[in-house]
Amino acid sequence: MPPRADGSSDSNRSLTAEKTYLFRHALLRDAAYQLQLPGDRARLHALAFAVIEDL
Repeated sequence: MPPRADGSSDSNRSLTAEKTYLFRHALLRDAAYQLQLPGDRARLHALAFAVIEDL
């Protein structure tokens, strides 16, 4: 399949310069979330909380 106008390919996820993952389907997103180790997930949640709190 040809690349999109924004330069991204048509895949289940794309990675931007900011390392943000975009999933085409909620089940893929949920599966990736569940595969994270609980400690990593807790650390990322704490980081997200700190960033939101600083807004």
